Amino acid sequence: MGFSCKSDIDAASTLFNASGDNTNFEYELIGDMNDGIMIRFNSLYKEVVRKGIVCRDVATSERMNYLKSCGIDVKFVQTAKQAAGQNLVRCGGLETPLIVAEMLKYYYYNKSGTDTSVDESIRYLADKDVIGYGFGDLYDTYHLKVANLLYAMFTGLRFSKPWNGKSDVSGGYIVVKRDGDVVAFHSCIADEFKDFLVDKLRFEAPSCSRHDYMSIYKKADGKYYMKFALQFRFKLKK
Repeated sequence: MGFSCKSDIDAASTLFNASGDNTNFEYELIGDMNDGIMIRFNSLYKEVVRKGIVCRDVATSERMNYLKSCGIDVKFVQTAKQAAGQNLVRCGGLETPLIVAEMLKYYYYNKSGTDTSVDESIRYLADKDVIGYGFGDLYDTYHLKVANLLYAMFTGLRFSKPWNGKSDVSGGYIVVKRDGDVVAFHSCIADEFKDFLVDKLRFEAPSCSRHDYMSIYKKADGKYYMKFALQFRFKLKK
């Protein structure tokens, strides 16, 4: 029927899943960086209990707060994979990779990985004017860019392979809620559906070990780098 079907019974469904290094964005660390900061940063973990087993997870908030306490900033360099950057440009123009990268920086660095909605990140983009458009109605401008990207992700855009710009979904989005209700959102009303995506999506930090990000590394050029992973999850009222 052309609908994307999701279940919200066990956990909120995702719109766009992290995929190894395909959905990572690379940043250069700016400031008085050294090996000592890198080693300390990479050593910060937290203990969590899963099914009665104590596990060590990357302490995202602690790592980001430590980096900021050292006066280190991050600057977007490139998408980890070439196909991701090309698809983003094809979707929304040359500025799109930077727009997404600045949203990720706001979530991981500015907010230290705490709960952040897509709409909140758009307001950040507009307040800072990260692209430098320099005219009025910047919220509407960035909202349009991001909403179009989310819609493209919903209808088939992925980062692991070249995207032809065509939609794989023609109907909309069906979700089964925890109370058993089935809710359908029709994508044929495109503007309203895009507003729905912006309003209901939040950033999520996937597994750092599985997706190879949130660690500092040093390249042959003597500079320090790290990666942020992109993943969006719905947050619907139960």
